[in-house]
Amino acid sequence: MKKIFTLLAFCLLGLSMMAQKQVSGLVLDSKSEPVIGASIQVKGTNTGTITDYDGEFLLDVPADATTLVVSFIGMQTQEVAIKDRVIVTLSEATEMIQEVVVTGYGNVSKGSFAGSAQAVDAETIEKKSPTEVTKALAGEVAGVQVINSSGQPGTNATLVIRG
Repeated sequence: MKKIFTLLAFCLLGLSMMAQKQVSGLVLDSKSEPVIGASIQVKGTNTGTITDYDGEFLLDVPADATTLVVSFIGMQTQEVAIKDRVIVTLSEATEMIQEVVVTGYGNVSKGSFAGSAQAVDAETIEKKSPTEVTKALAGEVAGVQVINSSGQPGTNATLVIRG
């Protein structure tokens, strides 16, 4: 009985693996440059991936899937039909990018972000003309400490963020 159950399990596993297909593709911006880190998701599922350094992606999709959703911050989301090779050109979104907060675990709209966030504009950094980004943040953001562990020239500072 145990052998029959094991054989049946292997058969079902093989059938489920055959019920998928592999889709490859390329995501470009309006200047035909690759979009690094664009999100590709099978519509209506949690199956997805992101593009690599060359804007390329490879994704195993269910055999019955028909549509991919391609998105990137600051660009308009597109839905494309699934083919063996998909090439998507994303155009810039007309909405304000300042209303999005990028966190370590995703991105959310500014209104639904629960926490504290602070921005340092480019003009503030340019006024300091720092040799390192870490030194440019010194005294600019509440809760961020910049610690120079050595007095040696060219050594990197350490950032300590509260919480």
